[in-house]
Amino acid sequence: MFSISRSLTAPLASYRNLLVLWFLIAAAAIGCVVLTRRAKAATTWHVSVGNPGACTTGDPNCSTIKGAVSAAASGDTIVVAAGTYNEHDINIDFDLTINGAGANTTIVDAQQQGRVFFTCCGTINISGLTITNGKSSDGVPAATMGGGSHGDDAGGIGNQAVLTITSCTISNNATGKGGDLLFLDSPATSKVGTPTTVTATGGRGGNGGGIWNTIPGQLTIRNSTISNNRTGNGGAGNVNGPAGAGGDGGGIWNNSSLTVINSTVASNQTGAGGPPGGNPAKPTDVNAVGGAGGEGGGIANSGTMTVQASTIALNQTGNGNAGGNGGAGGGVYTGETVATPIFKSDIIANNSVGAGGSGPDIFTDTAVSDQGFNVVGKTDGSTGFTAPSDQTGTIASPLDAKLDPAGLQSNGGPTKTIALQATSPAVDRGINTFSLTTDQRGPGFARTFDNPSIGNGGGDGTDTGAFEIQAPPSPCAIDTTPPTITCPANITKFTDSGQNTATVNPGTPVASDNCALKSVNGVRSDGKPLNAPYPLGVTVITWTATDTSGNTATCGQSIAVSVPGGSRKVLP
Repeated sequence: MFSISRSLTAPLASYRNLLVLWFLIAAAAIGCVVLTRRAKAATTWHVSVGNPGACTTGDPNCSTIKGAVSAAASGDTIVVAAGTYNEHDINIDFDLTINGAGANTTIVDAQQQGRVFFTCCGTINISGLTITNGKSSDGVPAATMGGGSHGDDAGGIGNQAVLTITSCTISNNATGKGGDLLFLDSPATSKVGTPTTVTATGGRGGNGGGIWNTIPGQLTIRNSTISNNRTGNGGAGNVNGPAGAGGDGGGIWNNSSLTVINSTVASNQTGAGGPPGGNPAKPTDVNAVGGAGGEGGGIANSGTMTVQASTIALNQTGNGNAGGNGGAGGGVYTGETVATPIFKSDIIANNSVGAGGSGPDIFTDTAVSDQGFNVVGKTDGSTGFTAPSDQTGTIASPLDAKLDPAGLQSNGGPTKTIALQATSPAVDRGINTFSLTTDQRGPGFARTFDNPSIGNGGGDGTDTGAFEIQAPPSPCAIDTTPPTITCPANITKFTDSGQNTATVNPGTPVASDNCALKSVNGVRSDGKPLNAPYPLGVTVITWTATDTSGNTATCGQSIAVSVPGGSRKVLP
């Protein structure tokens, strides 16, 4: 059940020492390369599907992202046009920025031929991409050397760099399954044979279905969606050893530094425990033990972690197999960590665990650092959500977060989100202390709309989680209703003394609009100003009212001028 703690905590110190030694040895070797890269003027590379460019500094136009990365130098920027790029194993080990045209239009599809990106040893920014269909390798079946090997980690992205992911979708990636534990006298394709004294296990499924972040990686995720990723199942065991556990961290696996802001982690899943294997014909073989499900359906953490203004929902852990428990922490699993995980203004709800697993929404080994304004459906398996501004439930009395039953949807913006129902307890009960101007969806979607009819519970009217219910549209936002206008009464008047014209005050029409009037103007049929003398005969004034949306309405007014007593003929 505590596979993260077992696999990470013990070797943590030695691993760090090895990393320090590695950096010291490597520094001299790579120093010249890094300085050479940085000495060059920064280049902006342009990638588009079928681009005929040479992909050189003289012609920085490329047809593939991998080609642009290979040609780029530290400090460069790669601009990726909308399109689908069938690429995998794009490795980056220097400072680089990659900007896509938008996650809904710019897709990097590994077609399950390998992981999509591995980022290491630099400051790297990736934005505006969908990263999908990455697949790490399966473990290898074996009988010796500990049994089946683990499935490879990092389905979509593997990271050891300072990596910032902004406005991206990381979806439908997967890690490899663990290798099966074989018998010593069995061919590689067999799971039956004579029991031995070998102590071994089936391999664990790979960790980090969507993203795998390990020491010394510093990962920041903003305005992004991590969804529908999964880790591999555990490898089969036998009487010589138990089956492997499913991989941990369906969406994200972290043992270094992780920050998640204004983002959604949803519908991810960890792998199931491996089967016990064995030979049903031999009574001793059927006593083999199955593996446990992977921990942390959404996020598995054993490093430092901060989650703010984010939604973690609809994730689940894998089932155990033949005696193994389901994984713990349907939404979040945080094991023995360097620092207590921080949560503020988050929704953690509607997650689930495999049979026998603990913490349907969140499982923690130690109390969280609760900074308030959180909505947690079921706190069972965790401690620390005690702030007065929190809203929490339990398995016995769950809190319904009232998320959109349709789940992840295109609610505007480049990434999918989970909307709130109007009666959700998350509405107006969060807080925005992060200088966010928009919710996850970006421009056009304000981060805070304070509905005056809903209490804030000590917050500032921001909705908890990554999605903000917006102000109702103004009836004038799209105004197609014309104004109304009523003309002054028609006027009949004699000519002025000694003149063939009359001085007339036509009056003012009465006009109104459902939104706002812009102008009311009158035009005479003879083209003269309204205050000019009116000639003998009939002059028509056409009055026009115009509103601020450009809608118009008109009416007509007649001015009839004649000679007093009929002594002179009225001219036409």
